[in-house]
Amino acid sequence: MHPNKQSINHRVLRAATAIHTRRTDLLEQVQGDPVQGHKNERGEGIVSVAIAVLIMAALGVVAYGAFDTLFNNTTNAAESQISSIGG
Repeated sequence: MHPNKQSINHRVLRAATAIHTRRTDLLEQVQGDPVQGHKNERGEGIVSVAIAVLIMAALGVVAYGAFDTLFNNTTNAAESQISSIGG
């Protein structure tokens, strides 16, 4: 075989191997590696954000209830002291 032709065949084989390797890597990223049991995790970010929003909403309701009770008790105590002074 001609030396130049052998060099070209070698380069084509290396390029084909690199393309196949890259394609396999991309498929594993999208689909997961079935050999290792990885699952497709697309959409996980949306689920995580939704859970975080629900947790923050619940904390907001609890904080509102606590502040409302605190301010109502403070207002009642202040009004009681003012009326006892004679105001």
